Amino acid sequence: MGIRETLNKNPAITTGGTVLIIILALGAILWQTVGSSPHVTDKAYYTTDDGQNYFSDKLTQIPPFDHGGQPAVRAYVFSCGGTKFVAYLEKYTDKAKAALTKSAASNNGNPAADALETAQADGLVVKKPGQPKWVLESDDTKSRSVMEVKCPNGGTDTPIPVLP
Repeated sequence: MGIRETLNKNPAITTGGTVLIIILALGAILWQTVGSSPHVTDKAYYTTDDGQNYFSDKLTQIPPFDHGGQPAVRAYVFSCGGTKFVAYLEKYTDKAKAALTKSAASNNGNPAADALETAQADGLVVKKPGQPKWVLESDDTKSRSVMEVKCPNGGTDTPIPVLP
């Protein structure tokens, strides 16, 4: 008797085999999806020395904040060819930080969405390490050149973001 006849005479085996194949296929798809998902973290990198060194702390910090007596700002760290570097820095202006801090104090430590949106539009500034001038992130022309990440060695590698 051939396989076809056996399957036709035993529909329970056929159904069980089909269900098993579907479960294995779904498991493989789920494993690949979860295995390739981006790393999610509740931390960010910060620096107190213009990007020469960096450390990780809670993502909810509102930069600049005090870290060991020094003002700490957000540091965006990337890697090229295995070499890590700080591509650019970010902080809030004094006015925006004050508004966010006030909003967070009245919302269990989390700034309200409208306060965060206003601060990001009108008071978030960025700069390259070693450059003296901060520019508004909302100034597309200036901030685009600051936030454009290139490998420090001038190579053609693609910079890869590094998360804490």
